[in-house]
Amino acid sequence: MPAGFLKHGTLSMIEASVYSLFFIPPPADVELHNRTMIAIEEIKTRGGTLVGLHFEGDSQAASLLDHAVALPEVPLLLAPFVEMILAQMFAYYTALDLKRNIDKPRNLAKSVTVG
Repeated sequence: MPAGFLKHGTLSMIEASVYSLFFIPPPADVELHNRTMIAIEEIKTRGGTLVGLHFEGDSQAASLLDHAVALPEVPLLLAPFVEMILAQMFAYYTALDLKRNIDKPRNLAKSVTVG
């Protein structure tokens, strides 16, 4: 969910056993980066565990995260695509590890499965 949605009830669920995964935009995208940092700081003050993917050279993000993965710097327009690929790989390998059928997800709407 976008970091801006945290204010709508989600913050009440934050505790040390709840992991929050952030895909942090490059610092060059100043407004979006600042908003994401504010959301991370809010979770940090509530004791949540922070996991994040940030771009190299982003010392602010690296210092706030409990578990961090540094991504190579890429042009600003390519950054969302790099993060999207990693998000899909994360979901794929998480599903495999949980022994979920990746070809037939549970609770998928019939409108998606019937063409």
